[in-house]
Amino acid sequence: MCKILGEAPPAVLTQKPQNRDDHPNWMPLALILATIVVAWDLVQLPHIMSFELYAFGDQGGNITAQNLIAHGSRPTVDFGYSYGLLSLLAGRVWFSIFGATPMAYEGASLLCQIAVVSAIARTAAALRLGFAQ
Repeated sequence: MCKILGEAPPAVLTQKPQNRDDHPNWMPLALILATIVVAWDLVQLPHIMSFELYAFGDQGGNITAQNLIAHGSRPTVDFGYSYGLLSLLAGRVWFSIFGATPMAYEGASLLCQIAVVSAIARTAAALRLGFAQ
């Protein structure tokens, strides 16, 4: 019994900390989802690497912004960029390593997609939803 309240302590206070083994395994679901994402991107590769999407669409926006910044323009002052300054910083780092090419952009996009499906798999496993158990 709890001396102050005169009742038993809540179960939360008497539970042992969870061991690492108690956490559900999220990796199989993450691998399945990542495989689906990679397969989908491979099927869509002719479309997502098209000239129109990079010349006139959003895919070329970060590459164009990097070029404008390299020539002295300032985002939100000299040109508009609706995806935020953090994405420009990430693009600057990524493109300085891999080059400012459409293939490098798609590599970064694929990496972000895999990170998202991994987070979805971890969430599903933590909530013990269906297959993720």
